[in-house]
Amino acid sequence: MKARIGFVSNSSSSSFCIIGVDGGKFIKQLIKAEGKDYEYNEKKDEYKDSLDYGTDEGRVVTFYGSDNEPSYAGINIESFGEDITIKEMKNQFMKKVKKQLKIDIPLEKIKLHTGECSSG
Repeated sequence: MKARIGFVSNSSSSSFCIIGVDGGKFIKQLIKAEGKDYEYNEKKDEYKDSLDYGTDEGRVVTFYGSDNEPSYAGINIESFGEDITIKEMKNQFMKKVKKQLKIDIPLEKIKLHTGECSSG
């Protein structure tokens, strides 16, 4: 199976199509490995890191979600090129995360995710 690249979106949302993980311990591990902090700082009345338009780019993965709570972490399928299968993308994601972030994510936990993140 080949992936079709491209989305149409309006200004109040960001659409995504990624190879990555959703929720749970792997999101937490990726947040930590990327050096991100989505906790609210009451003294400064701000978040250290935020999900602008529902996304926040790390060195290796991008986080997707709303209200500064990432629900997904992955790599945009456009970065893999056009002549590649979903299985090959999953393998590349797994190897890249292991090599660059030292996180071993089982292949069965890596999926194709599509969705939309609110910008506000």
